[in-house]
Amino acid sequence: MLKPLLATVLALDFCVLVSAIKSPKTANQILRLFKGSNSIIALQDIVLKESQNILKLPREEIIAKIGLILRKQVHAFTTSNEMREDTKRIETKYWICHYPDSIILSAAKMHFWTLLSMDRKLLQTAEFEGILALNPLKIGGL
Repeated sequence: MLKPLLATVLALDFCVLVSAIKSPKTANQILRLFKGSNSIIALQDIVLKESQNILKLPREEIIAKIGLILRKQVHAFTTSNEMREDTKRIETKYWICHYPDSIILSAAKMHFWTLLSMDRKLLQTAEFEGILALNPLKIGGL
């Protein structure tokens, strides 16, 4: 009997989330990269909160829109105390990483998520921490 494949969890930072909703180019690139993959979208509470401020949309509408646009199941995650504690370590160790990016990195590391970001400093810190992180507009060709 075949075992079901584990889903790849794609953690979007707020710039990718907002860009995917506002720009078909970003959404199409993400779709191309993960077409046919068994993946789901993880949105942290901090990412949703920042996105709500920018998009002026309610949380539920953002979750529904990104799920529809990327054709993936979306799960909202709450930041744990353990993640908050780890952010202090990340911010102390890497001066280029600040809140809320440190929370996103902490969650991605703890849960083995693939991080999608367009933030150069966030991507660099993810590399230092051994977290798989991609800029969806810089890979796979357009």
